[in-house]
Amino acid sequence: MNVICGWNVANSILIKSFSDEIYITPKELNCLIYLLYGEYLYTTGDTLFSELFTKTENGPVLTTVYQKFNSYGNKIIKNYAKDAKGKTIYVDNGIFVKCLNYIWDRYKNMSLDDLLLYIETGYTYRNKSMYDTINNIDVLNDMIIKKENELERAREYMKKLKR
Repeated sequence: MNVICGWNVANSILIKSFSDEIYITPKELNCLIYLLYGEYLYTTGDTLFSELFTKTENGPVLTTVYQKFNSYGNKIIKNYAKDAKGKTIYVDNGIFVKCLNYIWDRYKNMSLDDLLLYIETGYTYRNKSMYDTINNIDVLNDMIIKKENELERAREYMKKLKR
């Protein structure tokens, strides 16, 4: 079995991006990976990969993803990341794909500013110092808070419908 790393997940997101012709920048890619990582952790209780995110002024960043895609700067990504043998590796297991589809369908049309705003509303993320690493408990706590907020909004909506 291959070990999953951040840029494998990035390639999986890029497959969706290229297929849907919704092109993204490295910053947007890192945001989507962060949200996907949180969704996977929330859904399965397992980590997707061992690398930790770092909080930066540009949102959460994985060093491996930054290294693979930083040459694009603020421009859209046009190619997949390759391994040392020139292969494109991506993740395609069942639970991962469900989480990927959920995150992609939900956030694919968000601007970078909206993605960052959404991520930065997380309590633990917001209270991290710049360039701190973000551990799994931080990501999971923020995902739980987001899910609870969404549930509360759904309850409020249902109350309005019943009136």
